[in-house]
Amino acid sequence: VSPMLARAYDGESFLIELPANIDVYSYSILSVYCRVAQANFGHATIPADPRLSACDMATSCPESEAFSLPSGNSLHDVAGTVTVINENQIRINNLVYDGTAPAVYFRLGTGSDFSNGVRIGTRLRNAVNGETFVITVEDGLLSQYNSLSVWCETFAADFGHAVFTVESTCFGSEPNTSSAASILLNLAALALALVAVM
Repeated sequence: VSPMLARAYDGESFLIELPANIDVYSYSILSVYCRVAQANFGHATIPADPRLSACDMATSCPESEAFSLPSGNSLHDVAGTVTVINENQIRINNLVYDGTAPAVYFRLGTGSDFSNGVRIGTRLRNAVNGETFVITVEDGLLSQYNSLSVWCETFAADFGHAVFTVESTCFGSEPNTSSAASILLNLAALALALVAVM
């Protein structure tokens, strides 16, 4: 990701600009690497992504759940996956909906029962194909409900829903705050390793 290191270095700093299609947090280490010998001369660990909440990173958090179609209902092409991000946010990934029904909203419910559910988010007025939505909900709602529907209010119809399991361990934690400072500390360790190699 950087120009070739063609000379000796002693305590110098580098600022590496990555291409737009590379996310540094998709990788776990940064190495000083020799392509000819295929050798790692030293490396630093890249810290956890500070943009993620504790819930995103916790192994006990719920996996993404796919929308399932109610029995006998194949209308409106609803598909996608639902993930609980934290106690106040739900993410719907790759949502597909044909946009042809009236008064369609996301609705929280219990299992497959949305009769006493709660509308969240804004109305789905148009067709969507593979879009992502992040919806913020009021405190406490996700402890009362465990499913999300693409719901038509006019006909009280469930076009597809996902049931999720909310883990209490996902809630109440601050987002990861790893920062550039921790990267610098790891790079300092890398510098020591390089001195040892030389």
